[in-house]
Amino acid sequence: MTTALAISTAILAILLFFAVSAIWSMTHLRRGQWKTLDTQDSRGERFGEMVARLTLSCMTEGNAVELFQNGAFFDRLEEAIGAADQSVHFETFLWKTGELSARLVRSFVAAAERGVEVRMILDGEGGKKMSETERQTLRDAGVMLCFFNPRSWRNIGTYNARDHRKMVVVDSRLAFVGGHCVTDEWQGDAQDRKHYRDITAQVRGPVVGELQAAFTENWTEVTGKLLAGEKYFPDLEPVGDARAHLAYVNVQRRVSAVKALHILAIASAQESVTIQNPYFLPDEGARTALLRAVERGVRVRVMTPTIDATDNGLVLHAMRSGLRPLLEGGVEIYGYDRTLLHQKVLTVDGHWSLVGSTNFDFRSFEINDEISVSLFDEDLAAELVRTFEEDLAHCHRYTLAMLEKRTVVDRSLDRLAWVAREQL
Repeated sequence: MTTALAISTAILAILLFFAVSAIWSMTHLRRGQWKTLDTQDSRGERFGEMVARLTLSCMTEGNAVELFQNGAFFDRLEEAIGAADQSVHFETFLWKTGELSARLVRSFVAAAERGVEVRMILDGEGGKKMSETERQTLRDAGVMLCFFNPRSWRNIGTYNARDHRKMVVVDSRLAFVGGHCVTDEWQGDAQDRKHYRDITAQVRGPVVGELQAAFTENWTEVTGKLLAGEKYFPDLEPVGDARAHLAYVNVQRRVSAVKALHILAIASAQESVTIQNPYFLPDEGARTALLRAVERGVRVRVMTPTIDATDNGLVLHAMRSGLRPLLEGGVEIYGYDRTLLHQKVLTVDGHWSLVGSTNFDFRSFEINDEISVSLFDEDLAAELVRTFEEDLAHCHRYTLAMLEKRTVVDRSLDRLAWVAREQL
């Protein structure tokens, strides 16, 4: 009886912890809405500078970008870490000990042993499945490993805010930003449901300094130590033709730069918008932006995993509950069924692209630390649109008729999930 009581008490305590945390998040975060926003054509002169300023950033010129898809990203990352001679700064949300993590641990340890400064930030919740053996191996080699906002009664008011960024900066001159996490499912080539679909962008040029600043922000918050000086922020010469800026959110801020970026992108569209995102739960402002784009004659296409392929069925149930007004308004929505589609990508009018960690939902827009790189480059946008078109081969299109065919149980689950959508 004593054991049962102890278990019940522990369960209630955990539920209370998350309930209080969720309530705090909902009551202490400003929920900005853009209900009638339209902007100028994104090809207009100085448009990029305006967007950068509105998202608390600055535009950089002369960048080079390359996309890495699925498991190929980790091959490239290992190569970059292996060539590092000064520093490696790594930040991610999800880490689970396995084959992939073992590969990265070996790379980090080898770098540290040859004198490279290796700093790692893992989210305190998403990084819990890093084994003690891996933690000790890294620290014994001199890797500086820390965890963002780990669970504690002292941070009950902010525990719901997670570090959802996925980024790496190597030698202050090369950086990666995208959707890849560190579990074995991110290996392979998205060939089945045990191997996920994802995209990360490699960037070189002046925008790398902005990524270094984003990493430094969280490093300082977690450790109290500031990274400064030419070693970490060298002058970076132009190496390409892409214009780029960053949008990223800190849990202490009340303005969501990543939300503003996504809404501004959609509101500026004149011809086309493509979105690939694993968790598509637009709020009122985002729904309005999508529908107004269609009214302007813009073709809006959205791709998200099906309920059978996702890793979070509740999100898909909630999404289905909110599909009707979008479908009735002319937004094309596709379900990717091959595996979990995890990339967070948006393109506008064949020349502007967003790539990063940001999901299209309340949690990413208002609660978590996120990061997205905004890139004005026609070749990159064309590659991302081609990727969208290729992925359509593994999709079905959502229709109003499909919604009508839902069972009573599915309709009930959809409605219940919709009520809780801001905390999923």
